[in-house]
Amino acid sequence: ERKGHRMIEKQVDVKTPDGVADCDFFYPDETGAWPAIVMYTDIGGRRPVFSDMAKKLAGEGFAVLLPNPFYRAGRVPVYENFKFGDEKTTARMNELRPFVTPAGAARDACAFVEFLSQEKHVTGQIGTAGYCMGGGLAMRTAAAEPGRVAAVASFHGSNLASDAPD
Repeated sequence: ERKGHRMIEKQVDVKTPDGVADCDFFYPDETGAWPAIVMYTDIGGRRPVFSDMAKKLAGEGFAVLLPNPFYRAGRVPVYENFKFGDEKTTARMNELRPFVTPAGAARDACAFVEFLSQEKHVTGQIGTAGYCMGGGLAMRTAAAEPGRVAAVASFHGSNLASDAPD
């Protein structure tokens, strides 16, 4: 946290064309406006490790929206005892994977960017960051909102290219 300031962490619901995405929203404090980032998780979804990364970014002077990429399947938590390599976790990943599609990602992108553009604690253009599955979501957000997204970061992004027309 910045010295003398209190980090703000809120749970927010963002209306999308497909429903309501439950998200966490972090920003440095109540006294200003900052550039925003939509941070997309890996297939493990919104969990403490991503909240910690979002808090760190907010501490550096950003407003960070951390959506539940699987909101179409349910609100967080979407996993019980998430652990990479665990048989139950792998089975749940396979159940959740179909809820994240290129077309849905584009619709969500517009809703997330619009939410941020209406927030009083956000100023300027928006960036996106994504991890593994989220890397593709970050890229699709920039493609869906090219005039409003100024930067994209994909960390070990997956599903970035295929033979599919989209």
